[in-house]
Amino acid sequence: MLVSERFALALMLFVIPWVSQASYMDELIDQGDAAFYGRGATQSYSTAAERYQLAADLGSAKAAHYLGFMHDNGLGFEYDPLKAVEYYQIAAEADHAPSLFSLGQHAEMGVGLKRNLRRAFQLYRASAHLGYSMAQTRLAFMYAQGLGTSISYSWATYYSAMAASNGEQLAEILLEQLLPQLPSYTTELEYSTLWPIPDTDAKPVGQVYLGSEVYQLERVSPEWMVVYSPEARRVAYLNMMSFIPMEVTASGGNE
Repeated sequence: MLVSERFALALMLFVIPWVSQASYMDELIDQGDAAFYGRGATQSYSTAAERYQLAADLGSAKAAHYLGFMHDNGLGFEYDPLKAVEYYQIAAEADHAPSLFSLGQHAEMGVGLKRNLRRAFQLYRASAHLGYSMAQTRLAFMYAQGLGTSISYSWATYYSAMAASNGEQLAEILLEQLLPQLPSYTTELEYSTLWPIPDTDAKPVGQVYLGSEVYQLERVSPEWMVVYSPEARRVAYLNMMSFIPMEVTASGGNE
């Protein structure tokens, strides 16, 4: 698309108040996707790039990421990791989780960016905290191997569990390898309540039953620990009383 056409369309959005810029960007991305995959339209990387570029010019982080991906893989463009990084950085400034992850990959491999494991770790962590499961998996491996950070089996387990709950199979495999490295406990009450991190005053997130095995990630106080429960498939707070059976009184009640 010509620059004059881009300007005219952008001006239209400014002049006509009832046209939603967000919905228009979504429409452009849909058109780009149709051309990219050849779904309901002639397959054309160049047309896809034009649609994505227009959406990116209007502020779409998703479109900027797609342009980065196309440069990263030589789709519609010559392979150009520097240009890919440029687009990823634009999207990352808007906290676009996939772009933060992609920048982490470039920093880890030293392609398009100077190799810097610490920076890669930070980018993966930022992406992971936005819920991106691939970043959670990679962050778990970095903690497990001490890449860009010190080794921490607890943090590796934490991020593996997050990613595994989102269906990441590599995270499932890593989690199985990590659990034997952690202290384990068996619950001794009929049932024990799991509480969400970081607020023990919130509603419970699950229960485990008598004889359930849990793995300690951190002891946060004499009363509480952070555990991973294979039964509940989640990380949560667990009260230490879960491992101390209550005594039955003469009246049959529990103390």
